[in-house]
This record gives sequence, C-alpha cells and structure tokens, in this order.
Amino acid sequence: MQKDNLRRLAITTALGAGNNTLVAGGQLGTGIGSIRVWQIELVTSGAETIIPKSGTTAIPGEIIFTGAGASAVLQATGVPWMECLPGQALVWNLATGGTLTGCLWYSLA
Repeated sequence: MQKDNLRRLAITTALGAGNNTLVAGGQLGTGIGSIRVWQIELVTSGAETIIPKSGTTAIPGEIIFTGAGASAVLQATGVPWMECLPGQALVWNLATGGTLTGCLWYSLA
C-alpha cells in the first residue's frame, strides 16, 4: 500500500440517489494520476447498492447493503479495491440514496 500519500475521507452524510463525486479527478493535472481506494469501512441507514465509477465508467465490484445497520469492511490488502483512470473522479452511484457513515482510505498515484 502507498502509505506515504494515503488520505482518509470521512463519510458522515446523506448521499443522494444517483452519482455522488467523492474525490475530484485531475488533482495531479488533467489526465495525470489516478485515485486508488485501499480500504473502506461503512455502515448504512438502509438498504443500498453502491456502484463505484471512474468518472462515468462503472468499476466492477458493487457494494450491497441489505438494510439499516448493514456494514461493509474492505480491509487493506496491498491491492486497491477501486482505481480510477488517470484524471477521472471517484464517483459512487447510489441506487436509493441515504446516510452512509464511515470512511475510505485512498491515494493519488
């Protein structure tokens, strides 16, 4: 894992149904650098499906919550769980929208 530039994004808010930009793209310059998600810990307020995206392109690996209090823990393994194409934002598309609590750890590479 790239611990030297690891960043933590706390999520403690309601996200709307549809696309939600979590980390803006192009932070290292247009078309330069990608966002890599190394670890995720989330709890939801209700049933939800999250489709991660690199900009507008879906990244394989939906996160599915079955109901209120359901959690997802994706531990750091040394391989990113999600990676965006260079210069593209990390976007989560939520099926219904709701409150997510937790955090994710990411790096800019």
